[in-house]
Amino acid sequence: MSDVKKPERLRALPDASIPDLWLSYRRGPAPKCPNEGAHIALQVNSSAKCYRLVCIDCGIASFWFAPGEGGALEAIADDELGDY
Repeated sequence: MSDVKKPERLRALPDASIPDLWLSYRRGPAPKCPNEGAHIALQVNSSAKCYRLVCIDCGIASFWFAPGEGGALEAIADDELGDY
């Protein structure tokens, strides 16, 4: 039996990584998940006009965000999303 510990799996994409992942997504190719190495897809909430990044394999996701002025990302609170 090995004493080597597996790295802990993330439960959500780290907030600090979202701006870089967003830029990577927009420039292509799609960024990779830190857990699985699978592609990260863009989930769109058109009624709230916001997005989040989601791993297509393990399902971890970023916070919901909307691109703001100057390329800054504005976090959208769950209670602002409405029914979707």
